Amino acid sequence: MIIRGQEELASLADIALGDYIFIYPTDTVWGIGAPLENQKLHELVAKIKGTEATKSLSLLFSSLSQIKMWMNFPKRMNDRWLNNFFTMESTLALPRSQVIQSVPLFVVPSDSKYVAMRMLAYPFLDFLTISIGGPITTTSLNKTGWQAMVLENDAIKFYNEILKITDKIIFFAGMGIISSGQSSSILCFEEGKEIKFWREGQRAAEIAKHLQLLPT
Repeated sequence: MIIRGQEELASLADIALGDYIFIYPTDTVWGIGAPLENQKLHELVAKIKGTEATKSLSLLFSSLSQIKMWMNFPKRMNDRWLNNFFTMESTLALPRSQVIQSVPLFVVPSDSKYVAMRMLAYPFLDFLTISIGGPITTTSLNKTGWQAMVLENDAIKFYNEILKITDKIIFFAGMGIISSGQSSSILCFEEGKEIKFWREGQRAAEIAKHLQLLPT
């Protein structure tokens, strides 16, 4: 199923979205994910990508208010700082001890000490996360070893291949989002320790300056 533009979101109102995989644009590359609690769909996403089903995934939210229902942020990270941070093609990893709600072990395995999250304030994502009652998982739309998808036309071609495996998939097209084609920067924060870059994306220098705004 392809949803073309924000105006078609209403057509999803009577669909059990918890039973679907999602393909969607992000600020970096095209992504694929599923509702957090659906293990069969997560295993299917792993099969589509050709990865191990035990690989840890990031959580994707549409607003800071949503994230704060799941995570306890360090006190020095105020709302203004966080909202700006998440506009910089960024991912934030926090220790499991700061997670309020349970994250399934098939999403973040027990040997992972951190839970990573992204926030994209997109109307279609807001509709999606509110409808299913929580975040979705997010990973790049590609086979292992392939380049991640940047253009919508390439993402649609891959979607058509996935339809040979399952028809329980929704593709969000025409959302007016331009992907940069670069990976997000991943930062790891643990109270009492220095904030570290796990991966530096194209806006890493901008993020490093933003980190200087945090009180010590």
